[in-house]
Amino acid sequence: MNFFKRAWLSLLAKKGRSLLMLIVMSAIMLFVFAGLLIHSAADKATQQAKASVGATVTLSANRAAAFKKMQESRSSSSSSRPTLTTSPVKLSDAKKIAKLNNVSSYNATSTTSVNADGFDTVSTSTASSQMGGRGFGSSTSTGDITIDGVTSTASASNFSDGTDKITSGRNLTTADTGTNNTVIESELAKADG
Repeated sequence: MNFFKRAWLSLLAKKGRSLLMLIVMSAIMLFVFAGLLIHSAADKATQQAKASVGATVTLSANRAAAFKKMQESRSSSSSSRPTLTTSPVKLSDAKKIAKLNNVSSYNATSTTSVNADGFDTVSTSTASSQMGGRGFGSSTSTGDITIDGVTSTASASNFSDGTDKITSGRNLTTADTGTNNTVIESELAKADG
């Protein structure tokens, strides 16, 4: 008890030093608590960012390897016009990747162009015809319309980013596999009734 009494008397006798020590201790404690709060907030923000972050991965044919193979075949053969052949990604490989734990969904796409038969097409003007003069082969014919096959239209980039939207009907899903359900561009639908 004598120890506490002498400490109290010392605090009263040296008021300036005691006040200064109280201020310094308060500042130190304030900085310690602020550091703990910042550390806790940073941990929470990191956990929320990890939970909400998403990524889109595109699995496609290796075009660089196809160009290299084309260059090698061009130098070894005497033909003047090289051909670029790419092998598509196997759907079975994509499905294996889709089954991984961190993959929430996938969308397989395939694009081709065909000639219309039985309906009128809507013509557009593009700069793609200028590519023939730059050494790109223009001997292959392209069709009147482009067909994009997808697993799910909602997952297609043009629909998910809001560039395209369904004005009538519904999105295509995996349940539409093997059916004649399609999504048609509105101008083509209007032109052909």
